[in-house]
Amino acid sequence: MLKTLPSDVFNVAVTSPPYFWVRDYGYEGQLGHEKSVDEYIEGLMEVFEEVKRTLHPEGVFSSTSGILTTLEMVSRMAVTQNVLPETFCGRRSGPLM
Repeated sequence: MLKTLPSDVFNVAVTSPPYFWVRDYGYEGQLGHEKSVDEYIEGLMEVFEEVKRTLHPEGVFSSTSGILTTLEMVSRMAVTQNVLPETFCGRRSGPLM
């Protein structure tokens, strides 16, 4: 939807994007259900680039970040599913305990 909006028109953009694997909104390709944190961040950046495009040059953008929630959720998923992601936030993962 953002791609259909004109450029440089909004003064303020405020968002609380979906956190990584916290909620399921029930549709394929939803933000927050990527295979890795890196892919999740890439997806957020694609959205944020479009937000930036729609903002007036003097506009303001604010976004919440659920990094603690994200870290806790990834750890919980790894323990409950007995899976340790290969990379986590750009670093090699180590033992959870």
